Amino acid sequence: MPITRRAAIKAVLATTLGSAAGGATYGIAFERHWVGMTSATLPVSGLPPALDGLRIGLITDIHHSRLVPAVDVSRALDLAMSARPDLIVLGGDYVTFGDRAFVGPVAELLGSLSAPHGVFAILGNHDDDRDMPTALMGRGFVVLKDQRTQVSIRGETLTLAGIRFWTRRAANIARLLKGSEGTTLLLAHDPRRLAEAAELNVPAVLSGHTHGGQIVLPGVGAIYNGEFLKAAIHVLIFGTLVTMVGESEVPLFGLMIFAFYMYMPFEAYYTAKKRKLHAQGIELETPIDRLQQQFSRIKERELWGGVALVAIGGVLLLGNLNLLSLSWIGTLLWPAVLVGLGFWLLKKHQDKAA
Repeated sequence: MPITRRAAIKAVLATTLGSAAGGATYGIAFERHWVGMTSATLPVSGLPPALDGLRIGLITDIHHSRLVPAVDVSRALDLAMSARPDLIVLGGDYVTFGDRAFVGPVAELLGSLSAPHGVFAILGNHDDDRDMPTALMGRGFVVLKDQRTQVSIRGETLTLAGIRFWTRRAANIARLLKGSEGTTLLLAHDPRRLAEAAELNVPAVLSGHTHGGQIVLPGVGAIYNGEFLKAAIHVLIFGTLVTMVGESEVPLFGLMIFAFYMYMPFEAYYTAKKRKLHAQGIELETPIDRLQQQFSRIKERELWGGVALVAIGGVLLLGNLNLLSLSWIGTLLWPAVLVGLGFWLLKKHQDKAA
């Protein structure tokens, strides 16, 4: 019995989505319950010798909810306390989407924490500005909402400056830091505030938000690790390809989904390798970097990118509303795109030869 094009497309799509679903199921059902502790030495420029070796416990992104039960939270807190920290920082996102049903319970769980020099907390993008800080302060913790405080440790002053998630401008952070004494440590849920901290000569930052990479391939590393725009683009591409498979019998789309899925470990490898070498002072130019450099040379790229996204989204929306048939995309558009791309490459070759 001959295999039809639609059957071939469905087979490729089923294999790809099955692999993704299998990995996701494993992560959700089993691996998310694995709790570990990472120890790291944080270099701080200008750190007084008396503060050298200070042990800070950072606990962040607990997201206590039905998916993150109390037993997992307690296990993490016990691990943190086993390290005997001198000071504890809570990095935000104690619940998910500000779910009030878990605000009190997570504060009660965190109430078991203690350290010689105190417990200090900031808020994340999932925390509300009233109930969560009130619950934390009720447990005796210091909650820093665009505020700073000082701690005297071994005769030296340590300034802890905590900012809200939406406090992003360097000028606003500078006002908070103005007049601070001793060594300053910025507490920011979003690690992207590292750029503003560097601009303001803040010697160290503690952050969360990236969930340890969120999607981490064994032996490779994190695929995104806070690169939210890249993640959004990948979701958009994958969703578009899946839609095209449902609307067209052209095998190209199914093969593109499979190729895109196989491409992810390749990019994750280069992302992890680049990050590791950067920590050693070595800059690595990846194939993705070279592609981005070519894209950056396009004049008014934001304009054309916005127009392209609106056009693609509009076509897909009309197709989903059955106001437009998308079968022409596979039969006419993609062959035309490939022919046009081929002519463009030939022209570039001719230009170089001339």
